[in-house]
Amino acid sequence: MFETSSEARLVDTLFGPIEDRDGADRLAKLLAIVVLALAAVEAALALLVGLAAIAVAVAEAALAGLLAWRRSVIGAVALLGVALAAGAGMLLEVVRGEGPRYAWAFAIALAGVWAGGRAVQCAAAAHRFAHESHPTAAAKS
Repeated sequence: MFETSSEARLVDTLFGPIEDRDGADRLAKLLAIVVLALAAVEAALALLVGLAAIAVAVAEAALAGLLAWRRSVIGAVALLGVALAAGAGMLLEVVRGEGPRYAWAFAIALAGVWAGGRAVQCAAAAHRFAHESHPTAAAKS
């Protein structure tokens, strides 16, 4: 199957390098959508894996909003931390042999870890591009 130009642009934005401020802004918006979708799935899985999934989903949704709105490096690192903690919790449940439902939850948590890692890259790049384009930064170089 052949990719359309919009699909190629989406894949390049999600997985490619962050080359400019506009690219960082596009990636931040896409990551916010991805994290919100993951949070919705995690909330739906709360009946299977426990009510802690709702707390994780709410925290991830709030941090995704912070990422989309402010491109906050601290928010992105917090998002990565929440995703890592959720992944570690699900991995412990898989190792304890609690059943395949935790394996699915672990896979979703890994997607959250990827999104959190990309969010840190995105926020750091947006921060760097903002300082590079600032008038005082140009005067110092």
